[in-house]
Amino acid sequence: MATQSEEKGASIHFLRPRARRPDGQGVHFVLRIDNYPHLLRAYGPEVARSALGELNRILADFFRDDGLVAPEPDGRLEILLWSPALLGKLPLENACENWVHSFCAAIAMVPIECADERLHLALSGAWTKLESIHLDVHDALASPALHALDRVRFSGEAPGHGDDWIARYRRDMVAAAELFGAIDAQESVNAFAAIDSEEPLEFSHYSARQLALAWQPVRGAGDATGVLYYECLIRLIDSGGGSAPPDGLLESLERLGLVRALDHYILSAVIAELEQHPDVTLAANISAQSAQFDGWWQDIEQRLAADRSVAQRLVIEITETTVMPDIAAAAEFVSRMRSLGCLIALDDFGTGFASIRQLLA
Repeated sequence: MATQSEEKGASIHFLRPRARRPDGQGVHFVLRIDNYPHLLRAYGPEVARSALGELNRILADFFRDDGLVAPEPDGRLEILLWSPALLGKLPLENACENWVHSFCAAIAMVPIECADERLHLALSGAWTKLESIHLDVHDALASPALHALDRVRFSGEAPGHGDDWIARYRRDMVAAAELFGAIDAQESVNAFAAIDSEEPLEFSHYSARQLALAWQPVRGAGDATGVLYYECLIRLIDSGGGSAPPDGLLESLERLGLVRALDHYILSAVIAELEQHPDVTLAANISAQSAQFDGWWQDIEQRLAADRSVAQRLVIEITETTVMPDIAAAAEFVSRMRSLGCLIALDDFGTGFASIRQLLA
C-alpha cells in the first residue's frame, strides 16, 4: 500500500511576451469547457461557475492588455486578441493552432481548485483571423471559430443522472487528480509545443506520487531470449520507492474525456527516451480516443519528421479500452504516423473490432 507523503507545490509556466502594440489584425478564439455540463450535475452550479471564473482569470492574466476575454454562461470563453505577435514568431495559422492545442492540453493536466475540489477541465478550442479587431455580437455569433468549435466532438462520456453517476464522476475526477498529480508540473507543459515568450504565467500544481515509465520486454512467439521491443508502461512511484500500475485510472480519464492529454505526454516522453537510447525500439500505448490526427499531435509529428531514425524505432499501440470515436480519423492518424516510419499495433482488440483491424491494416 502506498505511503502518504507531503504534497509538494510546483508550477507550470505558460510563457508570454511583454505587451505589444496592436498589429492591425486580430484573432478570435473560442474555448469550450467540454465537461461543463458534467461539472454542473456532479458538483452544482456554484462550483461549475467557479471553475469557469478561474479559467477566465488564467486567460486574462495571459492576454492582459493584448486581448479581451469574456466568459459565457454555457461554459465557453470568447477571446479577442489584437496583438497576434503575443503568440510568437511562427506564421499566424501555425501560432494559433499551436497555442489552442497547447493550452487545452496543458490545462487538462493541471487541477483547477474550486470550493475545496480539484477539478480537471476538458477543453476544446477554435480560432479565426479577423481583418478588423472590432467584433460585435452579430459578428461573434457568425464567427467561423464558433462554427468550427461546434464540429468538435467531446470524446468522454455524456453527463448522466442520479446519485450513482455523480459518485462515479467524482471518483473519476479524484483519480485524474491523482494521476496527473504524479507528473512533474514543468514536464507536463514541456510535453506540449512551446510558446515563444518572455514572462511566465504560473499554475499551482501538487504531487504526492511520481509517474515513471517501466520498460517491459516484448518477445516473439516461441523466442524466450530475443526482444522485439520494449513496451513503456506507466508506473506510480511512492515516497518509499514502491511501484504500482495505475489500475483503473486510465479508464477514469477516458470517461472524463481527459486521456488524450496523458497519451500525448507519454508519447512525448517515450520519444525523449528514444532520443537518449539510439539502440532500442520502444512502444507507447495510447487510447483509441486519442487515435485521431489533429492539432494535438502537430508537435509530435514535427519531432518525428525531424529525425526519422527515432520514428523508425517507435511502436504506437492503440488499446481497446474504448471505442474509436471516428474510424476515418483513426485511419488518417495511422497513415500519418506510418508515413513517418512508426509501427502501429492494435493492443488487445477483440472480435468486435475486426472492421478496425481491416481498416488499419
